[in-house]
Amino acid sequence: MEYFASYFKCALQVNPYSYSRYRGEEQQNEEEYNNAILDKCKENKISVVGLADHGCVDSSESLRIKLTNNGITVFPGFEIASAEKIHMVCLFHPDKTASELNRFLGVLGMEAVVEGNEMSSMTCLSIADKINELGGFWYAAHVTGDNGILKLGKLNSIWKDNRLVAAQIPNSRENIDPCYLNIIRNKEPMYKREHMLALINACDIDKPQDIDKETAIVLVKMTEPSFENFVVAFKDPESRVRLYSELEENYQSCIKSIAVYGGYLDGLSFDLSDNLTTIIGGRGTGKSTIINLIRYTLDLPIENNMKKSFDSMINTNLGSSSSIVVPLSRQPKVNS
Repeated sequence: MEYFASYFKCALQVNPYSYSRYRGEEQQNEEEYNNAILDKCKENKISVVGLADHGCVDSSESLRIKLTNNGITVFPGFEIASAEKIHMVCLFHPDKTASELNRFLGVLGMEAVVEGNEMSSMTCLSIADKINELGGFWYAAHVTGDNGILKLGKLNSIWKDNRLVAAQIPNSRENIDPCYLNIIRNKEPMYKREHMLALINACDIDKPQDIDKETAIVLVKMTEPSFENFVVAFKDPESRVRLYSELEENYQSCIKSIAVYGGYLDGLSFDLSDNLTTIIGGRGTGKSTIINLIRYTLDLPIENNMKKSFDSMINTNLGSSSSIVVPLSRQPKVNS
């Protein structure tokens, strides 16, 4: 079976039914809320959900089970505030249990959580180190909003630190608050980073309809949705992490597969990636043959100095009674 990297939709800040109490609103019905979140995830083709209630994991368990049992990859976790008041969303491998996550909260300086909005006794970068030790992933939440790393100010040393690999912005790169535009573009001297971090959208989802928002999701390129692949993708954010606003309106044509029927290559069949396929092999392993089969099928022009060898290859491998099937498709383009 071939595995190709594709962009998966990820909603990385989904709250449980009980989160409404944090906003001073009436608590929602647990079962109805969970079912509605699942429906919205399916409707919007969400592949990955990150659960991030404030300082709490227990009330997220029923939603976690509901989504997991219906084929959605769930990264359990929580949102906490560091000693500097920086809000951090911490996500973990799907195999981590609620009891383990509660223990992690204690390790991260959240030993006595009552309201959920208490601050940790640890600094942001100390929490980052612990998250790494625990095998987790974190991102700076709503960086331009209240309790965001940029809004709080005078935290440029943390922004520049390589332990910060992802930051949540509220909209597209172009629609960011002008006060922070140069920082986001990595052009502000006091905040200039050696390596660009990943900018993500992940609005605080506390109502099912929030999942309809483009700013609720981020696109992450993986071979399949898993925590390991997710973490690796953020090591190369320029090519593997995209905002939904960076999907272009137009489409690109893609070759889906190649199949040969009859002749010397009878039975040859393989799929190709919608994004990029690289053909690697030693001399004589068939790299040029594959390229020439595509040229032949799509009737692409052949340079005069290659015409003789091209015709010979086609006649030798296909003869007069073979056929080649090369399905094409149209995929939305992603800005790079």
